[in-house]
Amino acid sequence: MIRIVLAENHAMVRAGLRLILEREADMAVVGEAQNGDKEGRRGSPEANGLDTLERIKAHAPQIRVVVISGMKNELYLERALRGGASGYVLKHHSADQVVT
Repeated sequence: MIRIVLAENHAMVRAGLRLILEREADMAVVGEAQNGDKEGRRGSPEANGLDTLERIKAHAPQIRVVVISGMKNELYLERALRGGASGYVLKHHSADQVVT
């Protein structure tokens, strides 16, 4: 079973991701957070996804993080991958692409 914590600023996006992921028999959303501060790591309430990724990987490098972003920016993608992201999906991708 893949256990998932969603950390996303927008409640509607989190709800949509939860619906997509919970349709999968091998996935369970076990927690949600509005931003990087509330997902259980110390940090700024204004932390962005890459800041949160870096804190998670520093604290627990074995955790796999997939960045789902609206940023179609090569530098952001490169920073995510250098920071240890296991994957990078754009928010405009299909539900199937997010699951994969």
